[in-house]
Order: sequence, then structure tokens, then C-alpha cells
Amino acid sequence: MQDFDYIIGTHPFSVHIRRVAAKLSFGITVERTRGVWTEVFGQKLVDVDSDSLLSTLVSFWPKIAGPYAGFPSAKFLMDLSMLAGYLPEGKVYFVRDGYEVSFPFMTHLVELGSESVIPVEVLLALGNVIAADAPPHLQAIWKRASTQTALPPFPLSRMEDMGQPDEDAASETEWYASAVGQDRETYCRAANWLHARQLAFAVDHPNHPTEPTQSEYDVRHVPESLPSDAEIDAIYVLSATKLGYTLSELRKQAVDQRNSFARDVTVFRRFFPLGSKADENVTQ
Repeated sequence: MQDFDYIIGTHPFSVHIRRVAAKLSFGITVERTRGVWTEVFGQKLVDVDSDSLLSTLVSFWPKIAGPYAGFPSAKFLMDLSMLAGYLPEGKVYFVRDGYEVSFPFMTHLVELGSESVIPVEVLLALGNVIAADAPPHLQAIWKRASTQTALPPFPLSRMEDMGQPDEDAASETEWYASAVGQDRETYCRAANWLHARQLAFAVDHPNHPTEPTQSEYDVRHVPESLPSDAEIDAIYVLSATKLGYTLSELRKQAVDQRNSFARDVTVFRRFFPLGSKADENVTQ
């Protein structure tokens, strides 16, 4: 059983999950107002039994995810401290009403709008991390409960350097490629071809006097006649030295950018269409 120390989430909602010598602890942070955060368990992580935490997530998942996973959209309220066994410190409430998530405080209500997807994605990722080393029967019931969730697990960030583990990054890209109906290899090749051409144009290389078109950047489609990886790398070389990046860094930029475009289409615009009230808070 491998040790880990991850942050999962971003400014409106995040989880810190750590395992050292088979001992699991975690904490939850909620943004109370812009730039001001509240720790559900105070300024500390609390020890939890991993099987109990996963069982709790399994039990509540239909209500936590609601319509994001094909379950009823009826309003649901949960004291977040319930995830650790009703600890008295926690009095921060998660409320999901349809697709929208909010956090009610004594003096105000924090409405996440289109960022409502983030707490659900964070808790989905939390369940996946714990399930990876859970007993087979718990792995099976978590998979059965969560597999139909139409959101990607939020990316993991290592506490030591805030980097994303390679395996998690690959899984994230696989999710988005599948969500737009593409295999991962083609999806990544398209990302790199567009990025290489864009950078060559940016450094004014004479062989690339124009940049990729908006229609080529439409992540729902794959540009016609994709070149080979070697041909794409040859285009990257035209800008890499001038820009001070390695080819691997440029490839990562390309895939990260395509994932961002895919997230906009498959997550934000799917559940919070342009012009909807919640659309005001779309996170790019």
C-alpha cells in the first residue's frame, strides 16, 4: 500500500488526502468568500478509516452526484463532516439542487453556478483514490455507484510539488478524448499538430505564415490528414529553441490545452449552456 499526499480541487472546493504508513487522513476546504477559505475540520487533517470513508461515499453518491450521474435531481443537503463520521468541528453544508451546488453560511449563501461541477468531480476523484487499494467488494460497489457519472474525476496534485501524477494525467486525457468520441492517440496527435503550427506562426517562421483556424481548433472534430508524430516534432523544433521549451514540455502544453477545450464542451457547456444564469461562473 503506497503512501501519497494529494490536493484535489481548486479555489471553491478542495480535499487534502494523505496516507502515511497505512494511516489515512484528510481535510476539506470550502471558499467562504472570494479569497477566504473555511476548513471543515478546523486547521488540520482528521484521521479516517479508508473503508468507512469509501462506504460513505458509496451510500451518498446518488444524492451527491444527482443528475450528473443519472439520479434524481431533488435537492440534497449534507454536513460535509459526515464523510469523517459526524465530527463536531464540521458545520459546513454541501447543497445540491439540480445541477447547482451551494454552501450556505450563517450570513450568506455561496452559489457556485457552473463551478458546481467541481465539488462533485473532487469527491469522485477522492473515491477513486481510496478505492484503488480498497477490498475487492468495496471497489466493485464504488465502481457500480460512480461509473455512470458524466463528469471527469478532478485531477490530482502532489502536495510536494503540485505536479500531476503521470498516470492520472493519462487518465484525464483518456476521459476527454472518449467524451468527444476520439481515441487517445488521435486526440493527442491533433493537439500537437495544432500547437506546433501555432507556435511556428508565433515565432514568424516563413513556412507557417498562417495560424490554425477556429474550425480546426474545434475539439469535437479531428483535422483532416494529420501528419505523423515525427513530422509534428519537426514543426515543434522550429519554435522550441526560441521559446525555451523542450519537446516534451510543448507536447504537454498541447494536450493540456485540448483538454481545456474539451472540458468547456463536454462539462461546462453541457450542463450550463451559454446564456444560462449559472453560465456567469464558467471556469476556463
